Amino acid sequence: MDPASLLCTIITIGSAGIAAAQSAEKLYRAVEDARMFEDIIVRVATDFETFAQTIEMTKLSLTATTKKYPKLQMAEWFNTNGLAKNLESMSKDIKLEIKAFTARYRRAAKQGLLSFTKKVTWAFFHREDGQKLYPRMQLLNTFFMTVLSNLRHEVLLASPSRDSPEVKEELNDEISVGTFDKCRQRKTTSPSARAGDHRSTPSPSTPVSFIPPAASSFEDVREQKTYHALVGLQSETIQGHIAQANYWTGAASKSTRVTARRYGEELDENFISIRQAQALGLDIQGLDPEADGANKMVIVTTEGNNLVHKHAVGTVEVRWWTTHPPGFRVRMWVMEGGLPEGTEIALGKPFEKRRKHYQRQVSVTGSLSSV
Repeated sequence: MDPASLLCTIITIGSAGIAAAQSAEKLYRAVEDARMFEDIIVRVATDFETFAQTIEMTKLSLTATTKKYPKLQMAEWFNTNGLAKNLESMSKDIKLEIKAFTARYRRAAKQGLLSFTKKVTWAFFHREDGQKLYPRMQLLNTFFMTVLSNLRHEVLLASPSRDSPEVKEELNDEISVGTFDKCRQRKTTSPSARAGDHRSTPSPSTPVSFIPPAASSFEDVREQKTYHALVGLQSETIQGHIAQANYWTGAASKSTRVTARRYGEELDENFISIRQAQALGLDIQGLDPEADGANKMVIVTTEGNNLVHKHAVGTVEVRWWTTHPPGFRVRMWVMEGGLPEGTEIALGKPFEKRRKHYQRQVSVTGSLSSV
C-alpha cells in the first residue's frame, strides 16, 4: 500500500475522534444553557472526550510506525482485504451520528426551563440514540488499536531472531508466517466452521501485578516478559534525580539530575544504557545465569532504518525523586550500547506503578518527598 494512501486512511479513520473532541467542547458549553440534566450532559461530553483522546493516541502511534516502516505486509493486507475501507466507512458514520446527536443536545439545552416537557421527552426518548452510539465508538477504537498492535508485532517478527523460541513464545505466535494464508482461508470457510473455530480459541489470561506496601521488599511481583520494543511507542521527556539505592538524605552530592523518557503503561520494564549507568557511577549487578529469562532480556530499537537488538548485561537499583529525597526505589535493566534516538533511560510500567503508589503515600502522610 502506498505510504501516502495509508496515512490518508489513518487520518480519515481518526477524524471521528476530532468530531468527538469538538462535540465534547460544545456539550461542556451547553451545560450553562441547560439548567437541568447537567450531569447527563457532562457524562456524555466526558465519553466523547475520552474517545477522542484514545483515537488520537492510536492515530499518532500508527502514523509514526507506518512512516518508519512503509513496506509492512500487514499494512498491505489492511488495504487489500477491505478492512481500511470498512473502518473509514464506520468512522464517517460515527462522525455524522456524533454531530447529529450533539446538535439535538444543544437545541434541548437552549430551550430553557419553559420547555420542561420537551426536555423530559428528549431525555427519555432520544437518549437511546446515545446509548447506541457508545458501543460503536468503543468498537472503532478497538479495531483501530488492533491494527496498530498487528503492525508492531510484524516489526518485531521482521527482526533477525524472529524464529527463536523465546520470541515465538513471547508473542504467542499471534502473527506467524502462515497468518496471511489463515486469513484467506477464513474468507472461504463456512460461517458454522468459523463459529466453531472461534469457540475453540482459549481466552488469554493476564497475570495480576501489585505493588507491595512501603515497608516491604522492593521486588515487584509481576509478569516476566523478556522481549520488548520501543518502536511506535508514545513517550514524554521527564527530569528527576537518581542516586544509589542505599542513598541517605545527607549525601546530597551523591545524587545526579538526569533526563529520561517516560513510556507509561506501554513499556513493561525500565531500561538504562550501560554507558549511562557507568557515567552515574551506579552499582551494576551481573545477571544470574540460572535465573529464568535473565540472559534473554532483549529490547528492540532502531538504528537508522534497521532493527537492532540490545541485550541485558545486568541490573541496577536506584532511588528516584523529582524535587526532594528520598523518593522511591526503581529497578532497571542495564542494556548494552545505547537506547534509540539518544535515549539513555526508558521508564515503563514498573516505574508508573511505584510512582503512583508513593504519591498516595505522600498524600496520606503529608511527606515533603516529591515523586
